[in-house]
Amino acid sequence: MPPRRGRGVSRMGHGLRISVDGPSASGKTTLAVALASRLGMRVLDTGLTYRAVAFAALRGPVPPGGRLFTVLRHEPVAPGARPALPAIVYHGEDITDALWSAEVEEQLRLVAAEPAWRRAITEQHRMIMSDHPRVVAVGRDCATTIMADADCHVFLTAAEAVRRHRRYAQFRLRPDRAVTVGPATGLDDVTREHIGHQPHGLVLDTTFLPPSATVRAVLHHLGDLQCPPKPPPTPTSRPGSRSSSGPSSPASPDPSSATATARTRP
Repeated sequence: MPPRRGRGVSRMGHGLRISVDGPSASGKTTLAVALASRLGMRVLDTGLTYRAVAFAALRGPVPPGGRLFTVLRHEPVAPGARPALPAIVYHGEDITDALWSAEVEEQLRLVAAEPAWRRAITEQHRMIMSDHPRVVAVGRDCATTIMADADCHVFLTAAEAVRRHRRYAQFRLRPDRAVTVGPATGLDDVTREHIGHQPHGLVLDTTFLPPSATVRAVLHHLGDLQCPPKPPPTPTSRPGSRSSSGPSSPASPDPSSATATARTRP
């Protein structure tokens, strides 16, 4: 069965690129996977690349800049594909499930704070997306640097307490996974403001929204981008009908006035 499409989404042609941004545990990956499944797209989780670089740094000295990506491969995944392909391969080893340890989490901060690594990773993401015309990129910086020319930018947010609860529920059975959830950063605020002013941008607060409602809102937004609402039809007059804009017909005489005049006539 072909993937179901949102209203008007099929008119975007073969290419479709969507960026999903927002603070941690705001629902970015859940939304990206749902959209990709619905629209026949691939998902590029940019945060996994940063984690993979952090993982490689823990294994030993890593080649500077883009040379690392000769041995580190990040492939956008197609949700539901069988067999499922690994997202991250390092020296031929699938390391996708090993990117959530406390050690990687600590090293991740160092990688993200290094401008040279950020530039190299951003360039790698752009190269990846050039090979995939239909992709949902999820992660911070997607709308401003990685996929600034996307067909649609989405920013998700939620109350910090709700985001913490979501992360706990997600990993409560995986004590080996250490993922921190903090308040929205200044960069999050800047990105939210940027997306909110884009004609093709959408900002959603998912604090009280279930995932299905979030998906419907984005699909509706995608449909509006391609099929804007039609203006209301202009009223037309039928032949022989009276038009409100035409000359007014003479008013009928008031019977009571005529009677009163007749009574006063000598």
